[in-house]
Amino acid sequence: MLDQHPDAPTALVDFPPAEAGEARQRWRLHRPSRWLVAHDPSQVPGLLDAAHELSRQGQWVVGWVAYEAAPGLDACLPVKALPPGQPYAVFAIFEAAHPWDADADATITAPPWRAAPWQATLSDEAITRRMEQVRALIQAGEVYQVNLTDTLTAPFEGTASAIEPYFAALRRSQPDGYSLMLDARAACRAPGVLLSVSPELFFDWDARKDSAPGAHHASPGSDRITTR
Repeated sequence: MLDQHPDAPTALVDFPPAEAGEARQRWRLHRPSRWLVAHDPSQVPGLLDAAHELSRQGQWVVGWVAYEAAPGLDACLPVKALPPGQPYAVFAIFEAAHPWDADADATITAPPWRAAPWQATLSDEAITRRMEQVRALIQAGEVYQVNLTDTLTAPFEGTASAIEPYFAALRRSQPDGYSLMLDARAACRAPGVLLSVSPELFFDWDARKDSAPGAHHASPGSDRITTR
């Protein structure tokens, strides 16, 4: 188990520029003033309302919502429950954010770490069977679309100070995407530290809702919420 380093950031945000020609939005956030945690899908709407209100009051809000939280937002979206103890949403609240010079950090000698190759949970045979089931459901008119996904796992070896260089390695694989590191071990055991690198924007809420094919980060004092 990784020990938490007192000087390590709680969150790192690396998003594309808000406008063409501007620099990337990179922020380093330390020591949240509080945590918002939903242990049941029914708690998620209230948590999101609280996070939104805190951002309007000038706080910095960084967090995530699990896909399994869907029934809390719409009862017509049944999903498999998360394992016991794993929250459905976690948000950290910060008084301030500081510009993050990610390029300068990359020049610092990193502590040793190792990540084994990614391993799929489903075998090729299992994927083939599920694809056949999906095709049958579509042909029968039961569903219009199914997102068939798999979980990849890779053991990580390193100290707490190795989390940032590992995150940097992930970011190099998607240098133009939406990246977030959130160390939520103070709020929950699992997933603990979240490292997310996504090539796509899910939606950007700026006085209107623009939907696209989701961690959230909100600029303080505004209605703007950006979600992967």
